[in-house]
Order: sequence, then C-alpha cells, then structure tokens
Amino acid sequence: MSNSRITRLLHLENDDAYHAMSMPIYQVSTFDQHNSNAFEYSRVQNPTRRYLEAQLAILDEAHAAFAVSSGLSALNIVLSMLKAGDELIVGCDFYAGLSFILEEMCQDRGIVIRQIDLQEPHNLTQAISAKTKMVLCETVSNPLQKITPIADLAKITQACNICLVVDNSLMSSYGFMPLKFGADIALQSSTKYLVGHADVTSGVIATNTRFKEKIAKIIRQTGYALDPFQAWLLSRSLKTVHLRMAEVTKNAAAVYALLKASKCFKSIYYVGDLTQKHAHWLSENCESLGGLLAVECVDQAQFEQFYQKLKSYFPKTVSFGAVHSSLSHPASMSHKEVQKLQQIQLQVSPWLLRLSIGCEVLADTLTVFQEFIDEYNQTAKAAKTENTKEKQDCKKSINQY
Repeated sequence: MSNSRITRLLHLENDDAYHAMSMPIYQVSTFDQHNSNAFEYSRVQNPTRRYLEAQLAILDEAHAAFAVSSGLSALNIVLSMLKAGDELIVGCDFYAGLSFILEEMCQDRGIVIRQIDLQEPHNLTQAISAKTKMVLCETVSNPLQKITPIADLAKITQACNICLVVDNSLMSSYGFMPLKFGADIALQSSTKYLVGHADVTSGVIATNTRFKEKIAKIIRQTGYALDPFQAWLLSRSLKTVHLRMAEVTKNAAAVYALLKASKCFKSIYYVGDLTQKHAHWLSENCESLGGLLAVECVDQAQFEQFYQKLKSYFPKTVSFGAVHSSLSHPASMSHKEVQKLQQIQLQVSPWLLRLSIGCEVLADTLTVFQEFIDEYNQTAKAAKTENTKEKQDCKKSINQY
C-alpha cells in the first residue's frame, strides 16, 4: 500500500462491530463499565472521536492528535501548560482573537508576554531568557500572509529546550506539517480548510510524545473535547480535503495572477507571492498554498467600487476555507479592536479586503474580477479625460486675457 498520507487516511480501519465503511457516530455520554471497556465517558474519550484523531495524526504526521471544540480552545489548552513566571514569546503579526487570551488571561496568571518579529530568527536568539518556556508563531499570518521560517526557529528552540507552538490554520495540516520541521505542537482551527463546508466549529492539536499526556490531561480537565457528531462530520470532511485544497489552491493562484497583472491595486497579499520573505522555502515544503489572499485598494472610492462588485458573489463571513468563496473586512471585523500587545503591527488598512477563494468554476470567479477591472479602468479613463478637458477649458479661459 502507498505510504501517502491521504491513502493511509482513507484506508484507516475502524473497530465497528458491523464493519461499517464509515465510522458510526457514537452519540452517547457514558459506557457500561461491567465489562472491560476502553471507553467510560465521552468527555474523556469516544470511539468516533478516537477514529477522527487517528486520521488527524496521519495528516499531521504526529505521534498524537486531539480534536477539540474550536481553534481558540486549542490555543487555550496549549497556553494552559504555562504557569506564573513563565515567559511566552509571540510574533508581531498574530491572529487578532489571540489578543484577549494573551492580555486578559495569560498576563492575569502572571505569564510574561514578549512580542518580537519572528520572521527574523536572530531576533528569537536575542530575546530568549532563562524564563522562556514557549514560542508561539503562525506558519502564515492573517490577513497579511507573512511567512514564519519554522525550521529555523525550531533549531533555536530545540537547542534551548523551549516548546515551539505553531498555529497552522492558514495552511492546514494537509497543506503544511509543522512537526516535520521541528515544531513541538501544531494547532489549527479545523473550522477552516479541514472541515471545508462551513458546518462545523472545531480545532486540532497535534504533538509529539513529549507533550501528549499533558495535553490529554488538560482536555480531560477542561472539557474542551469535540462532541461525537461534530467529530463524525470532520472525519467525513477529511476524506476529500486533498481534492478541495487542490481546487482552491489552483483558483486562488489564478485570481492572484489576474489581480496582479491588472496593476489596479495598492497591494495584494498572497502566500504564493515568491518575492516575499521565506516564500520559496514554504512553497518548496508544502502540499498546498490554500485559497486566501488580501487586496488593499488605493483609496476609499476604489474600495467601495470593489466591494459593491464582489458582495453579490462573495458572502461576508468571519471565517474562511469553505468550498464557497467569501470575503471579510478585517478593519471592521477581526481587527476592529486593536489591543495593547498588537500595537501598530495589526492595524490593517480600512481599504483592505480578505478573500477566501473556493471551489467554484474558475471561469465564473475570474469573470467577477475581470468585470471590476474593466469597469474600474473605464471609470479611471473617463476621469482622466474629464480632467484633461477641464485643463484645456481653463487654458482657453486664461488665454482670453
């Protein structure tokens, strides 16, 4: 049998008594303990979730994986490993929802937070102290698509016996495997690409043997484990993740190429832009680049025209990674409240839209953008013509005197 992750995932056997080809949903809270039983309480373990977690471990090439109630749950669980006096180093450009956890929960517990630019590994070398216990970074940031050199950071953290945690939500464990490049823990909001249908909220923690038992204990004590029905839905979605990711990656790359060639916008942020820092390394070591990009307009007028054109095709949502395309406006949504720790690093432009490209027929998606480009260029040309005419009329008026 092939050693590929997807083939192993699709052929993973379950222990269902009736040999069902799809792992059944064990929608139960407790199990009979009169006879020896590996299961006692679904908050601790459940057959459906155990099967899902075996799939997730294959996908991340991890020793163990845990399915929890959301991506934020995954972050909370991992940060719960820290205690008062410990130091946590985070990057400058992180998920905006993490701000509350860091400022209101971690700091209240006496955890010291240090924020540095982790795109430059030497910054980490200089920042580490005797109290540093964990480094938290993102493979790719949201929405500005900054890439962190995971392998370089891992060499530093391993030498100092520090836990390296990678939020891999924008890439997904199908797209990129942080543990393969030295991370100790990889977490993600599986609500995004792994689910892919906008119908499950869930999170994943993948780890090596060193942290397996500690994470399992925290999940048991906090009750963050994913429920059986949600686990079954995520398990089902994993069987097509490679097909969906191939399509969104292809479509997003085509959209980026069209928008870039138009030269209409101030900036376009896309992880596949090989001119940006660390992009070659990531593209050479990933399976998929995903379907996310962000477009910054040149001014308010262009932004309004762009948004009006897109909104009928792109629903406005707070998440991404579904089979249908969507958009969000970070300045008024995810990044609306910029906290102290975020400072200026997360102050995104009010004229920036984040686009999640889906699995629609590519020609249909490109048509929407091409229509905007044509309309915008026509508007700009008309404005230029009008401006030229005004100057000529003014010159004629002046020549009369």
